[in-house]
Amino acid sequence: GAEKVIVRMANYLTTKHIANTILTTDMNSDLRERLDQRGETRLMLCQNWQELTFVYSKIYQDFDVVHLHNWPTPMLTYGNRHPTIWSCNEPPQNFDEGGRFLEAEEIPQEWNFLVKNHINRIVLADKFNKSRFVKLFGCEKNTSIIPYGIDYDFFAAQKEVDDDVIINGGGDPIKLKEKFVISHIAYVHPMKNQMESLKSFIQVKKKIKNAVLLLVGQNDHGEYMEELRTHMRANNITINDVIFTGFVTQEELRNIMYASDVVIHPVKEQ
Repeated sequence: GAEKVIVRMANYLTTKHIANTILTTDMNSDLRERLDQRGETRLMLCQNWQELTFVYSKIYQDFDVVHLHNWPTPMLTYGNRHPTIWSCNEPPQNFDEGGRFLEAEEIPQEWNFLVKNHINRIVLADKFNKSRFVKLFGCEKNTSIIPYGIDYDFFAAQKEVDDDVIINGGGDPIKLKEKFVISHIAYVHPMKNQMESLKSFIQVKKKIKNAVLLLVGQNDHGEYMEELRTHMRANNITINDVIFTGFVTQEELRNIMYASDVVIHPVKEQ
């Protein structure tokens, strides 16, 4: 989600002839195609966090303001103080083994120092995440809430569901128009709570035999994926019942949403 916001912002700055640079370790092909690099925007891809940190230290003073997105980007300000906005959105996802949020006193002191002393403005996604942020870092000064937006023009452009087929790697082709479709759209991660969606789907499947659950999003979190698959096997749920789509383009996502009877979001941080 943050990557889409960054691309939209970069394209907007380009229309205003404001030079900007995106420094990142990765950008998927769909977003790269949407990024207008003909004008004021420069994309710099680094191989890893160490290279990104080095490059940042060499270029940050060339800019009037730095806009950091998500965690752990505030670490870049260590020794490199500069006018900085941090789109924290959702505070760091720190749990102990029991799934409990870390308390403020358990947050490393260097985190607190950087956040309180090197960041000029912090953006949170909603009241819940602002309360989490204040609890974690013990400060409310210079925080703002900017809710996630909806690209209405894009999602309203489609008028009907395409008769698309989604291939479940190793499973049978699934025609969504023939199914009761439940979708959970998010990166597959414990914080996004696909397990709760799976548990709910198992109960739905007992009453709606043609129901399918689409877990839509990148799914390279191996340990959590195995937990989900283990729970599926234990409840006789097959890869034709629960479909891991992997990464999808914006157009594919829109089609999935139109084809869905229910979209669920049992995430833990919102």
